[in-house]
Amino acid sequence: MEKVNNLIKNSKILSRILRHEPHKISLDLDQEGWVRIDHLLKACRQHGIPFSKSQIDEIVAGTDKKRFEVRNGKIRATHGHSVAIDPGEPIEPPKCLYHGTVSSNLDSIFSEGLNSANRQFVHLSPDPETAQNVANRHGNKIVLLKIASGQMFKEGHHFYFAQSVWLVDHVPAAFLTTDYNLKK
Repeated sequence: MEKVNNLIKNSKILSRILRHEPHKISLDLDQEGWVRIDHLLKACRQHGIPFSKSQIDEIVAGTDKKRFEVRNGKIRATHGHSVAIDPGEPIEPPKCLYHGTVSSNLDSIFSEGLNSANRQFVHLSPDPETAQNVANRHGNKIVLLKIASGQMFKEGHHFYFAQSVWLVDHVPAAFLTTDYNLKK
């Protein structure tokens, strides 16, 4: 159990660094959010965060949400950034995507649409089950929103895919329905 708790704790630390606070350990991400793993480890050590390469590998392999990507000796967070990153080329999304929330947010959402809040993008799920799993973190009275993403794309909205999550700048209320009401 302690190993699982350490994995979760270390995953949260790595997420915070790569998504929100690389500057706090004097780390420079490239425009797509990548950093060399050896630079990350060195910066972490210099700031009292003693990660090893094997711990990084364990974090990447041990997260079911595909939060991180490793390629050619580099690592990045795949989604959830508050620091600006270039998500790459827009791609056409599925006809419908989903977003889980709680009923107390609905007035605001149907007034303003889905906004990214303190993140760079709104995160959308490819299916209702995934959206519900995400929403479960927010409490009771879960509501699943169905997004007419195919229509949004046709009307010029840009979508990006990040491992398991679809990203978009904003979802106007006109593209939302509450076809999927679930209870926790």
